[in-house]
Amino acid sequence: MNARRFIYVAMLSCGLLTTQAQSPTTTLQITETGSFHGDEIHIRDGLTWVGLFPNGTSYSWGSVVAHVQREHDDVVDEDSNRNTGKRVFVHSKNQPLFLLRGIPNLIGVHVTTLFSGFPDSDKVAPSSFDLNGVHYEFITRNPHPDSDGGLGVGAEFILRANGKEQVLYDLPHGGNDASFQLLWVGDLDGDGKLDVYANLTYHYNLSNRILFLSSHAQKDQIVGKVAVFQTTGC
Repeated sequence: MNARRFIYVAMLSCGLLTTQAQSPTTTLQITETGSFHGDEIHIRDGLTWVGLFPNGTSYSWGSVVAHVQREHDDVVDEDSNRNTGKRVFVHSKNQPLFLLRGIPNLIGVHVTTLFSGFPDSDKVAPSSFDLNGVHYEFITRNPHPDSDGGLGVGAEFILRANGKEQVLYDLPHGGNDASFQLLWVGDLDGDGKLDVYANLTYHYNLSNRILFLSSHAQKDQIVGKVAVFQTTGC
């Protein structure tokens, strides 16, 4: 059984089907540092990226070279001597929230941070933010909760601002312990409008981190989805 087939079987054993996974709408690339299953990382070693680096309670853009190294995957490789996993890392004292490729001229752009869930991933974000005189509100609509009272069929994660309402993510078929979590909120690209990094997932074993930028919004949108970083646990 090849590694890719084994990963698929392992995902099925966790009750995870990825057919609902949402894809990025542009060629912009995003990744995070850390250890991942091999088929989740498609970047080359030694390329230069722009990273969003923490500096106390604020963040700033920095240019950095990302490295990709093979390593043992405790889930896929089990007790074998194979090394199908991949570790993404940068040589920096502070680790970036994420790395981007495909958006020019970010270096030097002032980053306004209104909320960051890092490094405390359990930190709960406010439901509303104000930026440059505009009020933004995040709403979870859950018309049909599941049997445990969680997010069910038809649940939506919504952003409101300037009289507009935009569904950022929805669960047309429900999920398995689905969750909507804001990871970072502020202005990343210097246009004075809200940008969002969030983990919006239909399954407890799927991390589905989506970057939304206001500068990529269509006419009827508040923000545009530009990149997705998707990984699984087991």
